[in-house]
Amino acid sequence: MRTEPLAANPEPDDAHQEERGGVEFAPPSFVLEQVVKWQQDLLAVFAGSYAAFYVRFASQWSYLAGVYNQIKSTECRLQEREEEPEALAEWKSGFIEDAYLLHLINKQGFADTIWEWTKDKDVLEALRASPLGRREDPSANRRGRLCFGRSGWRGGAGRG
Repeated sequence: MRTEPLAANPEPDDAHQEERGGVEFAPPSFVLEQVVKWQQDLLAVFAGSYAAFYVRFASQWSYLAGVYNQIKSTECRLQEREEEPEALAEWKSGFIEDAYLLHLINKQGFADTIWEWTKDKDVLEALRASPLGRREDPSANRRGRLCFGRSGWRGGAGRG
């Protein structure tokens, strides 16, 4: 029986190597070091991917929030003059299209606003005339139904 402590990387001794049939085994510390290194590499890949996706999502959210703030600022200025130009409806339609294409249409902060805006006939007409309205009907899929299902918007040019 062995009484001295085991070294981290023991030197192979020929007597014990012969007992194992000449096969040399990796000591447990070497295996543990490889597992730790593999876990660190995996963690680095995961952290990098997460950071990249988070930055992308944050920039999309920030972009859409900025457009929303510009629309609301313009609305406030136009209410003082009691005007409602057609361009504002097109701008709101563009916001809705961007939210749909960026997959942010279901986010609570945007979904409520979009639902309210799609109650306006001018916004619905601008949305029907937009590339999104001509190309596909968002009410045909789950994401679109959540916002457009109650608004009466059916997409596509000339459809009603």
